[in-house]
Amino acid sequence: GKAPSVCPTCGYKPFYEETYDFYSHEGNITEGNYTEATSATEARSHSYHQDKVMCGDTFTGVVQLTSNLVCNDVRAITMRGPGAVLDCMKNTIMSSGQITVPISEDPADGSIGIFLENGARAINCNVAGFYTGVYMQDGNNILENSKVGGAASNIYTAGRGCMVVDNVESTNGLNGLAITHDGTMQVYNSRFSANDNSGIFTLDPSEGGVNICFSANNVMSTGNGSHGIVLLNEGRAEIKHSELSYNVGNGLFPGSSNLQIFLEDTETIGNASDGIGGLDTLENVEINTYGTVSSLGNEDDGLEFRCESNCELNVLGELVLEGNGDVGLESENLDVTVPSCASLKACGNLEFGGILDIDDRGGSSFEGDVICSSKDSAALESCEPGCNDIGEGDGIVCKSPITALCFPKPEW
Repeated sequence: GKAPSVCPTCGYKPFYEETYDFYSHEGNITEGNYTEATSATEARSHSYHQDKVMCGDTFTGVVQLTSNLVCNDVRAITMRGPGAVLDCMKNTIMSSGQITVPISEDPADGSIGIFLENGARAINCNVAGFYTGVYMQDGNNILENSKVGGAASNIYTAGRGCMVVDNVESTNGLNGLAITHDGTMQVYNSRFSANDNSGIFTLDPSEGGVNICFSANNVMSTGNGSHGIVLLNEGRAEIKHSELSYNVGNGLFPGSSNLQIFLEDTETIGNASDGIGGLDTLENVEINTYGTVSSLGNEDDGLEFRCESNCELNVLGELVLEGNGDVGLESENLDVTVPSCASLKACGNLEFGGILDIDDRGGSSFEGDVICSSKDSAALESCEPGCNDIGEGDGIVCKSPITALCFPKPEW
């Protein structure tokens, strides 16, 4: 099965699929050849016909940066409104070394490499050394085919709108992508790695009151100092064809109540804590898995899902929890459903291969293959005959006897 998608598409097409190109705008392109500014200029709003792109400028039209731009403590370039497009042509916008830390809690008050607002777009850009690399404010803003690094937050979203990040590498900052706006966030074909905190995180609603529809497709979040993806928002999260691996914390950290998570063909591998795991005080949270979702070789649990009340794990494809340092699936106050077309495999984990402390309240259903074996295949007294290490919870039923350590993927 495939996860249903309900997040708006933001009307987004990759730049190479757009009907216009820069070179059809003869006479309407601002070409920048200014390479260094020692002090901030006053921001000037203009559409076209500017000979140089200078630090502090604001544009509402099409701009090409034809060489590197080095700025002191300033908001380097602002692109404002629909139709505002910045093509850096693979040139770099960089801070000269001094970084302003905002006195307020709003990163907009600190130094910023590129500020996109009200439907602006930046492509082919390298940004480094600012407090915030790229700040996206309100509207359908797009960051595409770019590299951002060395910032407190490499990419930061705020306000309301439908934001898009596509083919972006975000590394060596505090956070790769900080999502604080109310609306939709779509991330495609991007990598978030070696950030001091998390690769991607969404804001706690108690701090911002946001409700986000977050969609990630073909995303890698690896080697970050905390978690791969942190979901602290109410709303919906769709993570497809992605890898969340080798992070110091969890691969995926669900940390908010009232949240729906849809995982499809996604892996969490080799994380220093859980592959998937979050807070133990959550309510009204569901995780739905489609295709093959794997949590392999993590130091703690493959999937830890402890809940306060009203939580569900719906396995609608193949869920594989193997080779983890603790257990495959550890849960509390959770209803687990594995229909006949699906399978849940928890094999080769160092503690118990199966499911611990499930309180299903009569809500769990195991019609498909629930395959649970510890590394040494030792049976627990509480297990059903023929089922190894299914756990100590109430109401656990293994419909298919275990005849091997792991079964092959079932035929749909």
